[in-house]
Order: sequence, then structure tokens, then C-alpha cells
Amino acid sequence: MRDAILNSHGYYRLKILTESPPGGKALKAFRDALGVSLKQARDSALEASTEGFRGTYVETMLIRELLEASGIISSIVSEKAREEDPHNT
Repeated sequence: MRDAILNSHGYYRLKILTESPPGGKALKAFRDALGVSLKQARDSALEASTEGFRGTYVETMLIRELLEASGIISSIVSEKAREEDPHNT
């Protein structure tokens, strides 16, 4: 199902703007949203604080809401929008 959504709508990138490197609150957001291990959450949060975490729209929005509830600011960009307008960041 996830692959079909990605094929149809493409990836979105979530970027953490206020924490580098990401701390425990960011790890908890990724674990709660994705149900992943601590190591996977750490890898995903680190990715989000550098080049941006890639996921579906729903995944990135859920993570963003959890991050913001913890006081962490993030942004989301559609990779399709970036392809259409390379100046969109």
C-alpha cells in the first residue's frame, strides 16, 4: 500500500529546523509515528536534521505534529514540487 501511495503522490521531506543533533523528544516522535526501533528512530531523526526524512505525506505530517507538540520546529516539502520548482526548499 505504501509503495502505491508513493508511486502516485511521491515522497515528502521533513526537515527538523530547531534541533541539531536531534534529542530524545525527536526520537520519541519518530518512534511513536512509525513504530520503529530506537536505532531506526535515531537514524531517521538524524536524517531529518540533515538532508530531510523521506516519507509519505501522512507520515511526515504525523511526525511534524508530534515534533511540534514537543516544541521542535520542522518543515515539509513535496519532492514533486522541488522537481517542478528547484528553488522551492
